[in-house]
Amino acid sequence: MKKIELHSFTHFIELITKNPPEKNCVFRGVQDQLEHKLIPSVGRINKFQNDLRQLKKYEQELLSIFKLRAYGKLKRLPRNDWEWLSIGQHYGLPTRLLDWSASPLIAAFFATKPDVQPSGDLTEACENGGGNFCCNI
Repeated sequence: MKKIELHSFTHFIELITKNPPEKNCVFRGVQDQLEHKLIPSVGRINKFQNDLRQLKKYEQELLSIFKLRAYGKLKRLPRNDWEWLSIGQHYGLPTRLLDWSASPLIAAFFATKPDVQPSGDLTEACENGGGNFCCNI
């Protein structure tokens, strides 16, 4: 994989303007690429690293609980578990899904998004921030 070091947001914009991504590219921006490898959040639960059966059971329990709690709050019920997982992912449910975007700008936002502390202060961006992209999917 070819790595390109960016020196500023302007440099990033110039790069994607001069070399627009192919139509079949997807991007993923993460705040800490050492901590968030291409492993879904449910796969990063440490207590199940060596027991996939227990992990699957735990994932099913989490999804069932989410369905029960979300049932009365949705305008339209999801048609299948994949739609439930997609909604749950949006609300922080650990799932087997990874967030991808067709836009490098959205990936850049998530790679550099600072956390807001309860005091209102912003944390600095992680120096391990970055993103991943895949083409020809």
